[in-house]
Amino acid sequence: MEPLKVMPEPEREGCFLLIDGYHRWKAVADLGIDELPCEVWEISVEEAKIRGLQLNYLRGRPVPQRLAGVLHDLGATYSLEDLAGMLP
Repeated sequence: MEPLKVMPEPEREGCFLLIDGYHRWKAVADLGIDELPCEVWEISVEEAKIRGLQLNYLRGRPVPQRLAGVLHDLGATYSLEDLAGMLP
């Protein structure tokens, strides 16, 4: 199994935010497994959102409402042209 991608939670020491691997995390949690291999990425929240979108397009289908919310959040930092160049 490919490791989950996580980043340190900026507001809570010792906690992590999931960047990629939600369905893997959910599946093993439903089986009662409480530990999974993870890669810790030292990136900003904005970069994590972009990487999450890029990785989701490689393996799945975006949820339109969630995609709209993430794009709205990123619009505060990046122009539409920048986002178009970074995202699939």
